Amino acid sequence: MVESKEFDSIKLSYDEDDKYINFEYLKSSKSDDFRAAWNAALKIQEDKNCKKWLLNQKKQSIHPEDQKWVETDWIQRSMKATPFSEDDPRYVAIIQAENFFVEFSTKKFIKENSFPGFIINIFRNAEDGVKWLKEVGA
Repeated sequence: MVESKEFDSIKLSYDEDDKYINFEYLKSSKSDDFRAAWNAALKIQEDKNCKKWLLNQKKQSIHPEDQKWVETDWIQRSMKATPFSEDDPRYVAIIQAENFFVEFSTKKFIKENSFPGFIINIFRNAEDGVKWLKEVGA
């Protein structure tokens, strides 16, 4: 079963069977829509104690202030809400963006946010990302 919620620019769902959050950008986001979707995803993460994410950035375009908000506000709340460790990791499958600047920003974020137990892999398509999420963790 899949629970889903759609925003203007983002489709958010939770796959009950495989226990992962699917966060997919449909087009460029306005700041309020972007932040509402990320906050809704955090609520799902907390409610389900979810530690697997499929983040589809293929159509993502992000404003620098929203990127900063994710890095300085949202990620901190996410880590507190659902702690992870080497023994109980969080897995994130990122589907590579078509936009070069988003791709560059993602690689920079990964480099700056490498923590034990925070495992991120980049894929070219959602099918490969889902396959990996099904193979890792419980």
